Amino acid sequence: METYRGCIETTDDALLIFEACRLGMLQRVSRRLVEDERNCIQSGSVYVWDESESGIRRWTDGKRWSPSRVNGCFLIYTELEPKTSTSSPSSRPGLVKKALSLFTAHASKLHLVCYYNKEDLNSGKLMTPSQDPLLCKLPIPRSLYPDVIPELIHVASSHSISGYPAHGNSSHGRSSAFSSYPVVQSSSVSSAQRCSGQSRTSGMRITQIQ
Repeated sequence: METYRGCIETTDDALLIFEACRLGMLQRVSRRLVEDERNCIQSGSVYVWDESESGIRRWTDGKRWSPSRVNGCFLIYTELEPKTSTSSPSSRPGLVKKALSLFTAHASKLHLVCYYNKEDLNSGKLMTPSQDPLLCKLPIPRSLYPDVIPELIHVASSHSISGYPAHGNSSHGRSSAFSSYPVVQSSSVSSAQRCSGQSRTSGMRITQIQ
């Protein structure tokens, strides 16, 4: 049921995954995950779905998460221990969930959720779409994703998106969305705005995903 295995660091990475799904290179999630599939969620799991196509308005993964914080175009959640008094602390690294939602020019609402742990992210174990030779050179039709303001597109590799050149020196390694965007608490976005889907950060519509 995974759409992709890797890590989504930037809006460029997210757009590459959305476009690969549109072209049939990757598969969107078409229904809610069953329990066995939820148990298979791990560092590197990436899921994409179309809200109308799948009927999924609220993503459920069976895990406990911290309140969200806004990081650029993304909402970030940190995994919490299960709320059971008898369970011992987990020995595995806790996951981070990174979520993004946007509307296409055809009014389709697309969602993306990426799971990773900080150890895998910092070690470079997880490939980003911008590093993936099968995806990194996909042209992104800018007009199809109007929620993305062109001058704010963050490019993580040396290729360009729809004629906008990549910025930065690729010799410095891959760019990190965590260092590229200021982090603010999600309380700066009102709950009314978030529920209506009208709040924008860096040109994206942000939707709460638990």
